[in-house]
Amino acid sequence: MGIDICYFLDHDLSLNNHERLCEELRKRVNDKEVIFHDCDTEQAEYSGPKMNVWHVNFYKADKSILFDDEIHLFFNNGTFDCTIELYKGAAFLVDLNIDGENPFNYLRWNHMIDLFRDEAEKGKEWKNLLLNVCNQYIVPILHSKKILLTADSSSFRHETLGGEYLMEKNMTIEEALEMNNSFSPPCKVWRNEEAFGRAQEDYWDDGDDFIGSFFIFDFPAQGSITKLPS
Repeated sequence: MGIDICYFLDHDLSLNNHERLCEELRKRVNDKEVIFHDCDTEQAEYSGPKMNVWHVNFYKADKSILFDDEIHLFFNNGTFDCTIELYKGAAFLVDLNIDGENPFNYLRWNHMIDLFRDEAEKGKEWKNLLLNVCNQYIVPILHSKKILLTADSSSFRHETLGGEYLMEKNMTIEEALEMNNSFSPPCKVWRNEEAFGRAQEDYWDDGDDFIGSFFIFDFPAQGSITKLPS
C-alpha cells in the first residue's frame, strides 16, 4: 500500500441554496445541463448519470455516516470526466480523467517528495502540469485561487487537517492551516517555489507520523484560463 495525494481547492460557490447553486453552475459550464439529485429520495447514484451533463448529488447528513450535508459534482462527456466533493470552505478533487487517464495523478506521495527534493526541475514540471490541467478544467467551475496537497494516510496531522478541518468542520484552506499550529510539531508549509530543492528534514520531520510538509500552489491569474471541455 502506498500513500496517495489529496487535492483540495478553494471555491466561491454558495452551498446554502441548491437552486441558486445549480443556476450559478450553469453559467460556469457553458450552459450545459445541470441536474440536481436529492440522494435521500432518489437512487441517482444507481440509475446512471447522463453523458455531457453536470450532476449535483446532495447527501443529507446522517450522523452515523456523514458529519454534515455533502454535495458531489459529477461530469462525463466521454473524453473528460471528474468527481468533486464540495464543502463550504473547500473542494476535494476526487478524480479527474482525460481520455481515461489522469494526467497528473500518477505520482504517490513519496514519489512526489523525491521529485521535489532531488529533481527540482522535474518536480516543477509536474506542478505546472497539475496547475495547467486544473486551470483549464476545474478553476472555471470553482474559481479557485490555490490548491493544497496533503497525504491521504499514514499521518494523523494530514488526515486531521483534510478529513476533520476541511471536510467535517467546513474550514477554508487558510483556516485549516492556522489549526496546523496546534499540532506538535506543526507541519511545515511550503508555497509555490519554496517546495523544491529543499533538505530532507524540510519534507520529513520528527513528528510521531513522520510525514511533514503541506504544499500550496497558486493558480495563474484567471485571465489565462483557456477553455472548458466542449
